[in-house]
Amino acid sequence: MADIVEVDRLENFPHPRDISNLLGLKEAERALFDGFMSGKMHHAWIISGQKGIGKASLAYKFAQFILEYSTPKQVYDAGLTKIDPSHEVSSAHQIRAQSHPSLFVLKRQFNEKTKKFGQNITIENVRKAEKFLHQTVEKNTWRIVIIDSADDLNRNSANALLKSIEEPPENLLFLIISSMPAKLLPTIRSRCRMLKVKDLSNQTLVDLMQQYEVNVPADELDIILFLSQGSFARILELIDVDGLEIYKRMMAILDQLPNISREHLHKLASELALKVNESKYLFFLQLFLDILARFIKFKSLGAMADQHLSIPNVEINLFERLSPHFTLDALFALWEDSEQKFRINSAFNMDKKQTIITEFLQLEKCAD
Repeated sequence: MADIVEVDRLENFPHPRDISNLLGLKEAERALFDGFMSGKMHHAWIISGQKGIGKASLAYKFAQFILEYSTPKQVYDAGLTKIDPSHEVSSAHQIRAQSHPSLFVLKRQFNEKTKKFGQNITIENVRKAEKFLHQTVEKNTWRIVIIDSADDLNRNSANALLKSIEEPPENLLFLIISSMPAKLLPTIRSRCRMLKVKDLSNQTLVDLMQQYEVNVPADELDIILFLSQGSFARILELIDVDGLEIYKRMMAILDQLPNISREHLHKLASELALKVNESKYLFFLQLFLDILARFIKFKSLGAMADQHLSIPNVEINLFERLSPHFTLDALFALWEDSEQKFRINSAFNMDKKQTIITEFLQLEKCAD
């Protein structure tokens, strides 16, 4: 198992539990610190925000802080004014070694038979967490469950988790990580305190790139920061899949509207459909939806678009030229249809090349 990349870890980067120096999350850290110091901390928090901004690292850091300082008095006595656990105490070493008896991490599990990670957190996984919850512990000793991420729960496992959240034992804390909190069961959301983690600023992203020695050409930095949409993981993905090149080729095809070159379209689709380009294909799907969403916002704002949208000139020029050819209703319908198709086609491993071609041709068909 030692050679298996963990499902919640970016390859070649530290696991969230190993990151102590969080950048750009001061407001979220303050909210958790104040909640703990109030002495009446809510027993379940949904830590929400897009992927790749440090939500899991924040959860681990807060868990370590509570397991090191179990009461507000201990925090006061230590003279701390923020979440600042030591990485040298025994509890910190146990957390990094995944052996702390008071911390349970609920996530998708590796299947030894298939040699793949499960698609969901199953009800069996949740039942293991339930056993942890009902262990006998000393007075004032915390038990913490990190769920990374709740987006991976299926209906059965979500309902099983709900029962534990509804009737938690004393000194139990749920830290529930989610990039799509609106899709969680309303009954789960209603029993949790929501903590929205903001997207990372461009300066924070640049600082992280320097910290982890992520280098990009100076003339590409601005567009990479834009395409990252405030997510450091998105930057890493962009570099890994040559996302900027995919973006440029997509924009070139879109610039041909209302008459797309079949040759250019088939060439792009054929390349992205190759089995070795699976990650590039998935990147394309999200990028297609993102560009379409920005076009919708641009058109809905009309003359006010330049003042309220921060998008590159290449998109502004494209959207200005295409706006007369599309109605808002048509764009909304296309986005919804494409989003649904992408999910279904990915789930059933449908023909990738045809998926790409169909969506571009649908876009062409919508142009009047």
